[in-house]
Amino acid sequence: MIDLVEVFERAETGPLLAETDYYMGRYVPVLSDVISRYKIAWDKETIINTDDDLNDRVFQAAVDLLAEAGAYCPETNRVMQFTRDEILRACSQCPTAATFGEGRERKTMYGRRPDTTDDRPWVHIGAGIYTTDEQVYLDTVEKMASF
Repeated sequence: MIDLVEVFERAETGPLLAETDYYMGRYVPVLSDVISRYKIAWDKETIINTDDDLNDRVFQAAVDLLAEAGAYCPETNRVMQFTRDEILRACSQCPTAATFGEGRERKTMYGRRPDTTDDRPWVHIGAGIYTTDEQVYLDTVEKMASF
């Protein structure tokens, strides 16, 4: 797997592009192409997708999108480029668990696979909480942590 120092290096040495040029001239055209290539369509009647074939196509489209468009670093105005092999290797070698909290609230969140049936998913309360009233935030987190 590419180490973090290599990613930082690519953020400093990748092709130089203005943000608008990257998104409008590179990202959006590649995104449109991979959506078409993999025949990906949104079905507004299906909230949670259970179509394995569609899941596989979305994954392959995402790999192609990153390999073909790269990842934009707005701090350096450079495109970090990754090969398809580097992306797939990183996916296969990435951590499958992360531990959060301390003491009795310490819990480990494990990656789940589509065929996982032996446990309930861990709930992560993320975006939006910081704009909530402090007491509502504390009550919500404490209640979720008690499960």
